[in-house]
Amino acid sequence: MLPDARELFADDSAALVRTGRPLRSADALPFANNAFRVIAKVPRGKIIGAIRKLAAQVPKADLDPAGRQGFRVMAQLDGQLTAIDRAARSDLERALSSKVRGRVSSRGGGDEYWVIGRKDLGELLLAYRLPKQRSRKVAAGALAPELSSMLVAASRPDRRDRFLDPFAGSGALVAARLAQPARRIDYVDEQLDELRPNLPDVLRRKRDGVRLFQGDARRLTMIDDHDVDVIVTDPPWGEHEDVDGPYESFVADVAAEFARVLNPRHGRLVLLSSRRRADLWSDALGPLAAETLEILINGHPATVLIGSR
Repeated sequence: MLPDARELFADDSAALVRTGRPLRSADALPFANNAFRVIAKVPRGKIIGAIRKLAAQVPKADLDPAGRQGFRVMAQLDGQLTAIDRAARSDLERALSSKVRGRVSSRGGGDEYWVIGRKDLGELLLAYRLPKQRSRKVAAGALAPELSSMLVAASRPDRRDRFLDPFAGSGALVAARLAQPARRIDYVDEQLDELRPNLPDVLRRKRDGVRLFQGDARRLTMIDDHDVDVIVTDPPWGEHEDVDGPYESFVADVAAEFARVLNPRHGRLVLLSSRRRADLWSDALGPLAAETLEILINGHPATVLIGSR
């Protein structure tokens, strides 16, 4: 659960957040491409009347002053960008301009306020689009920061965790876990020597509690029995990579090693698989794959397996 979020509505590219404490940046929601803080809501009803009711709530909203580039108003109804009635838009823009002491700018580049309606909500929302720092360019084949953060969040991070990614590759999952306190974080990959120059800066710097190993996930000789609390990983999908033998044998060997290193009382696992291989992993992992979540990665069907002991 997000530390500040009471409710989270998500779709393929955006999250709407209602918080007890106003969020000022989308960096608090690293798994969302776009995030919006809900600042007012009214029953949906007729759109023009609902927008005017939203405008009436603006004076009481907690909003920061607009920057030099001003702000603009956008609208999305039922997943589609839409035009707003000119008079209702003017009412809303005047209310916002007075509240944030800024000018309306249709060119963009400044703050954005969105009128958002969804049939499943039954209400019309006025939301502020949270700014987000630009992520560094992702290497080919690497997990996107948003997806990495989502997978780490699914593992229920705890500051006492001994974390392991045994197929660490680009380091995306390890970097995402480093955003939160942990007792120990281990990166393992067979090609560490080749990958090291392109790892995220946060991994190439020496840090207490962070260990980098070159090794095979089927033989984690550097990890003691039951010495890991949580594994979050993205193994080869067996589509373009060579796993030195039948994929079924590869899965069985990896699952056995996971069983050896994970804490027998509270070990946890989050694993990303191609959807067509998910049943193999589920059968091999047993309770460590108790839940599944189907997602798309660049249009490719994938499954997240989640479980614990």
